[in-house]
Amino acid sequence: MSRMKEAVCSNKPFKRNQEFLIEEFMANAWGIDQSGMVQEITLKFSHNVAGYAIEELQDRALEDVSGGDGTYTVRLKVRVNPEFLRFVLQYGQNVEVLSPPEVRRQLRTEAENLLRMYTF
Repeated sequence: MSRMKEAVCSNKPFKRNQEFLIEEFMANAWGIDQSGMVQEITLKFSHNVAGYAIEELQDRALEDVSGGDGTYTVRLKVRVNPEFLRFVLQYGQNVEVLSPPEVRRQLRTEAENLLRMYTF
């Protein structure tokens, strides 16, 4: 709401498209952001955060495995966009993108930029 500058009432009634299904539209979205290509992503979470990742991801998983060492590996089908990348980055060194390589490169670039920012 804070981003809204103005609201105007309209006399036109809203007519919903009966063929539109919100579940279908949002199926591969990470949050609300619909940008980015849908890709299969494999993430591996360390034992430090595996419990949190399981709670958040197991219902979205195409496949998931809890490792004997306490790690959690999950394969997802999502839109890779800034919203998803922020989700991954919140886990810092406790998550590794195993695939695809282009997402690994995106996160590496982000990490390099952070390193430059914090290098004295």
